[in-house]
Amino acid sequence: GSPNRAAWMAKGTYGVMVHYLLQPKGDTPEAQTADLNRMVDKFDLDAFVAQFEATRADWLILTLGQGTGYLSSPNPLLAQEAAGNMPNRDVPLEIAQRLGALGKKLILYLPSGGQADPTVKRVLRFGEDGYFQRYNDFLRAYAVKFGKLYHGWWFDGCGPQPDEFWHAWMDAARAGSP
Repeated sequence: GSPNRAAWMAKGTYGVMVHYLLQPKGDTPEAQTADLNRMVDKFDLDAFVAQFEATRADWLILTLGQGTGYLSSPNPLLAQEAAGNMPNRDVPLEIAQRLGALGKKLILYLPSGGQADPTVKRVLRFGEDGYFQRYNDFLRAYAVKFGKLYHGWWFDGCGPQPDEFWHAWMDAARAGSP
C-alpha cells in the first residue's frame, strides 16, 4: 500500500484552522488593491504567532483564498492577470516560516474545482478545456513556493476524481513537499 503521509496527525496532537480571508473596500479596482495591501501590511505576525502558540496546537490549517476574489498569498501563475487580487506582502509564507522555526506543521487550504475562488476560476478559465491542468499548475506554483514549510493540503469542494486526474492533482500538491 501507499505510505500514510498524514500519520503525524494521529499522534495525540491537535490543530487550529484559520480562515484568513481578505475582502478590501473601494470603488475602483485600484482602490481595492490599495486597501488590500493596507490590510495585509498591518497584519501583526508576532501577535498571530503568539496567539497560535497559546493554543498549544501542533499544526495550523490556513486559507490561501476562499470566495472573496482575493488571495492571501501571491501566486506566480496569476501574477500578470490578477496582480491586484493578491497582496504584495506574503503573510501565509511568513507564517509558514515562523511555524517551521517553532517545529509546528502547516496545512494549506484552497477551494478546488468548481468551488475555486472567483479570481482563480476567471484567470484559469474555468469551464474551458485545459482548466484542470491550469489549476494543477496554479497549485504546483504554491507547493513549490512553500516547499518543505507545508505538510498537507485541505481541498474544499473535493469530490471523487478519475484516477488520472487524481494522480496529477496529488503530484501538483506534493511538488514542494511529499
